[in-house]
Amino acid sequence: MKLVIKGLLAFTFAIVVACGFQTLPAHAQIPCQVTSTNSCTIHLTNSRSQVMRITPGLELLLVFTNNDFSKPTDITVGVGGVPQDTRNLQPNQSVWKSYPFQKYNGFTLRANSPIGTPNATVVATQAESQADS
Repeated sequence: MKLVIKGLLAFTFAIVVACGFQTLPAHAQIPCQVTSTNSCTIHLTNSRSQVMRITPGLELLLVFTNNDFSKPTDITVGVGGVPQDTRNLQPNQSVWKSYPFQKYNGFTLRANSPIGTPNATVVATQAESQADS
């Protein structure tokens, strides 16, 4: 009988551990940290804002890609909850832009599509200096 009880306790403990340490939902995950040696990729597949952390004082380079082949997508970059820039992407279009967010340590990304849900990707990286021309 003790063996059965010990087995049930071990089984219950295994279930608690398996259920208690699952991946956090998207809105609760720790944002990606962008540095000069670590780029981040964010997939925007809904209209919720996604947060990225950056190193203040470094130039930020963002590459925006609309993964949808049939509808346009708008991607808005915001700082401190305030929209700063919107990129209007045609179907299957990719563009890049440099941002001098010198005094901020984070920014938000949000995608919107006039038809259905957006399907976009943003890749972010930072640089310590500009290459000579």
